[in-house]
Amino acid sequence: MNRPRQTWILFGLSLIVVLIALSRVTHAALSLDNASRIAVQQSGVEERVRLALWRMDSALALLIAEEDARPESTYEAFYPSQNAFRQSSLGFRVEGVILPSPLLTHSSSNVWLHFQFGADASIRSPQVPTGEFRFLAESNSVPFEFLDTSALRLARLRTLLEAASSPLSLKPLTTRDDSPERSSSATQVGLLTASWVSGELLLSRYIQRSTEWCVQGCWLNWNMIQRGLLKSIEDLLPEATLELTETLAASQPAHQLVALRGVPLELQPGSVSLPSLDSWSPTRITLTMAWVAFLCAASAVALLLNGAVSLSERRAAFVSAVTHELRTPLTTFQMYSEMLANDMVQDPAQRRRYLETLCAEAGRLGHLVENVLAYARIERGSARRRVELITAQNLVDRILPQLQRRTEQAGTHLICNLRPEIGPVSIHVDVGAVEQILFNLVDNACKYGSGARVGAAPIELEIQIRRRKTMALRVRDHGPGIKPDVAARLFEPFCKSANEAASTAPGIGLGLALCRRLARSMGGNLIWDATSPEGTCMELQLPLTSTGTEPTIA
Repeated sequence: MNRPRQTWILFGLSLIVVLIALSRVTHAALSLDNASRIAVQQSGVEERVRLALWRMDSALALLIAEEDARPESTYEAFYPSQNAFRQSSLGFRVEGVILPSPLLTHSSSNVWLHFQFGADASIRSPQVPTGEFRFLAESNSVPFEFLDTSALRLARLRTLLEAASSPLSLKPLTTRDDSPERSSSATQVGLLTASWVSGELLLSRYIQRSTEWCVQGCWLNWNMIQRGLLKSIEDLLPEATLELTETLAASQPAHQLVALRGVPLELQPGSVSLPSLDSWSPTRITLTMAWVAFLCAASAVALLLNGAVSLSERRAAFVSAVTHELRTPLTTFQMYSEMLANDMVQDPAQRRRYLETLCAEAGRLGHLVENVLAYARIERGSARRRVELITAQNLVDRILPQLQRRTEQAGTHLICNLRPEIGPVSIHVDVGAVEQILFNLVDNACKYGSGARVGAAPIELEIQIRRRKTMALRVRDHGPGIKPDVAARLFEPFCKSANEAASTAPGIGLGLALCRRLARSMGGNLIWDATSPEGTCMELQLPLTSTGTEPTIA
């Protein structure tokens, strides 16, 4: 008993080691797979962010390019024309002419105001003319409401710039000659630079004239621009926002607007709905297949090990039971044969009893050997079946004499209940197998049930027809019945140990297992009827053929 336990313990420990190793490999592989999936998802988000930034930078670039292309002279409400001529009698002569700036009537939802200021720190706007220039503006059909609104915006801008510690950080990165036709020293114009001043977005550039400088730019309507930019990327990032960080260094370079490189604005993508990745990645499929293979292999090894252990235990039980079962008749054979050979028994009646005992023991050994050989043939799959078509009446007539002899040997008798309407019913069976099954059942009834009552109660053989087109041959005794602990292993081969064989009727626990295997080989079955009111009732079920006389259904 210790060896099977040690075998199962060793198998369990090996299984645990393999399980732990496979679990760790699975955990590592799933971690890498999850990291790869997260990287793929993040790559998809970054791809959308890059496309969104490209759209917004393109839109801002148009606005900045438009403002950058404005001549520096247009930042005055009225500016002198460089080439104005008047015809006279002496020919053409140069005249001083002033022109209204295009910015005087400029109105855009993206730009609040254009402005310029110089070394004297006075801020002016081409949209806010003063003095006589206001009269000229009104005479040029500029609405006074527009002029008043622009004046209010200029005052607001002046307050914002005065409140800022360093309002504008300007560098003449590149310069250009804005008026190369002039013979005087050239005007140097820097590129537009974005600045964030007191919560407002400004575009400004540095202007260097011969001996003086100024700053020109525009005050942008950032709320309107921001809404337009975010609307243009709704299909990519529906929950995106533009957030202002403390410094440029604090923001992610990959999320900054290039067009507003001087402003620490960062695009926050928000929640992005990307197409879901296939849940069954190659790694997960491989791991699943590995686990299935492991479970199948473990189950196969467990079944094989269980079969080997069970076979070993059955062999041990068989050797133990057969050894005990053979010892008694061999001892009887040896003792009686020696007594008869040495003429130690002179009484003829006693000699006859000894000879009858030897014949009974020989039959018992023959029955034991036949059961073992039949079971071995079934296990090997080499059992021969001699199936023939026979009626129920003929089947009973062929097997009944042998069954009656066995019951007479046990001091009881057999009662056969076969109704006349069932007798002509035909079945395809192996008559030898049916005879062996019923003989085993009657033999068990004689050994375990016949002596249960005084007067040796009879053993009954009853033939019935079931509604499922099945013939049932029921063997019933009136003994003590089957105990619940025995019923669980009733049809297991070699279920008797040596101790059980010594304390019960002769046998090795093979008969019922053999009978069930024989019954199932004919398409039937052998069952124990637990509903029997007394004793033990075993039922052999055999399938009926489609031909023959239809019986009355019981």
